[in-house]
Amino acid sequence: MTTRWDLSAEQIMELYRHRWMIEIFFKWVKQHLKLPRIWSTKPQGMCNQIFLALAAYGLALILQLKSRTKKTLWAFLRLMRAYMYKSYNEFLRELNRTKRKTSHGRKKIPIPEEKETAFGEI
Repeated sequence: MTTRWDLSAEQIMELYRHRWMIEIFFKWVKQHLKLPRIWSTKPQGMCNQIFLALAAYGLALILQLKSRTKKTLWAFLRLMRAYMYKSYNEFLRELNRTKRKTSHGRKKIPIPEEKETAFGEI
């Protein structure tokens, strides 16, 4: 609802549509950029923080594409954080290592069905 009586219904719908797009953008920022809190209350500070987070996300995405890994971006970023203070070669070795486990999970043993016996027979 609005108290702007000078706008038509179409204009109000357009304003709410744009507002919703802004809300979706900030939801995406919080989920993907790990930016749950904006540190500044000034517009320039907010823009700087969002710009830096987008730049870091873009650089991580470029690095993921150049390394040609099949890992998700989330797993790739987790490895980047873990190997932040180690050499790049160690990071690439861990990124491209093969899985050690060959198990496909717990295998269920089939339960044999019990045979019915006829009570009349002895």
